Amino acid sequence: MKLLGQFLALSLALPALASNIYITHYDGHVYALALDKDGDALKLTEKQALKTCGAMPSWLTLQEESKILWCTDENTPGTLTPLQIGRNGSIKALAEVTTPPGGVNSAIYPAGNKTFLAVAHYGNASISSFEIPFTGNKTIEPAHVHRFNLSPHGPKPGQEQPRPHQVFLDPKKEYIIAPDLGSDRIRIMKIDKKDGRLNQCGEILYPAGVGPRQGVFMDDGSKLYTVSELEGYLCRHDIAYTDSCLGVKGAGICDVPYTNRTLPKGATLSGIQGVGSTIHVSIRNDTQEGGSIATLHTDGKAIGPVKLTGSGGSIPRTFVVNKQGTMLAVANQASSNVVVFARDPKTGQVGKKLAELKVGKEGKVGAAEGISSIVWAE
Repeated sequence: MKLLGQFLALSLALPALASNIYITHYDGHVYALALDKDGDALKLTEKQALKTCGAMPSWLTLQEESKILWCTDENTPGTLTPLQIGRNGSIKALAEVTTPPGGVNSAIYPAGNKTFLAVAHYGNASISSFEIPFTGNKTIEPAHVHRFNLSPHGPKPGQEQPRPHQVFLDPKKEYIIAPDLGSDRIRIMKIDKKDGRLNQCGEILYPAGVGPRQGVFMDDGSKLYTVSELEGYLCRHDIAYTDSCLGVKGAGICDVPYTNRTLPKGATLSGIQGVGSTIHVSIRNDTQEGGSIATLHTDGKAIGPVKLTGSGGSIPRTFVVNKQGTMLAVANQASSNVVVFARDPKTGQVGKKLAELKVGKEGKVGAAEGISSIVWAE
């Protein structure tokens, strides 16, 4: 498809007393929200609902220097839409590009003097790469598509094929890490600095049926923490770099991040964030209300006790911590509401609810409906 317009490199300074939050919703919209002071309190309001990013907008990745949100679409075929953030926080679609089906996550990475965006295609057993920004009035296609073999795969429902659920950059910016829920492994993709191609050079294997979903580097990049959706594990791996690939030292250490180390029946882990020595994990369907945020601490050797905070809605699919570490915003998928909590930047503990807003239509638990992702633009 053709570009809709040229990219604008805007120097955006957000208002001192305002903060912009953006969410994707499976109703086909990207919503712009504003978090403002309201007397002694905070107020969350909807500023814009933009019909964009295909039929199933699934994920937003912020390119901070250009103030562009890269939006992936989980539909078949998929789309990739760059959204320019304006000075008032509004968003405008700059292009719409066709991608392989089932895009659910993306990450920006460097290769030489170029920049690329990797997209994890959960529904297509693949990872695509696009050179960004898009330039010129021309048809845009993926620079590369890495398709995984359909076997091996796990034994459980949803594991009929490889299902990369996330892509993220390692601390040295040399590898893309891809948790593969369908194949019970973390795929290590080495970045070719010449052309941005991603080549698998290694993997971290999990027991059959575990289903790793997301991960994060912590402890100065020496540890990789992952959450598994199908068995509910939080795992820690010690990282080791070699000349040829990124690997791990010995076996990983796994535990269940919940009271008595046991998840309630039907509960699943979804997202993970690491801030300092604090780990936050979102847990879906663990309470009658529909979800929790687990907070744990690590000293690089052990993971401390868990503290649970209700997510303020049903099915907390994703969440984000602001740069100062003073707030945590949860995107509850099924109840279709965003809840902003206070957060202690020293202890990492999640505190009281500061603001809340219902956005779009509610979704059914277990269906691809409701809010799908959230990002904070500061």
